[in-house]
Amino acid sequence: MPAAYPGGIYSPRTKENKTGVVYKPAKTKILFAEDVSNLDLEVVALETFLRIPTSIPDAPVAGSAYFDAATFTLYVYTGTVWKSILLG
Repeated sequence: MPAAYPGGIYSPRTKENKTGVVYKPAKTKILFAEDVSNLDLEVVALETFLRIPTSIPDAPVAGSAYFDAATFTLYVYTGTVWKSILLG
């Protein structure tokens, strides 16, 4: 169910490790390649719904924002500087 926003949020599948098999302790779940694509589609759906530009606005005012999809970073303008919020 990719790109379900705003009706829902996409949740990647996970597969539990088999019992009795030795894995790296920190690696408890795996991510499927299809889920990575679906998460990318979810970001596009969010951008479309929220209508956040993907480049710096020409004449920003306090509260202006843009999303850098390459770094998954949201930038918000305070009126004097851009503040960043890493989303990925």
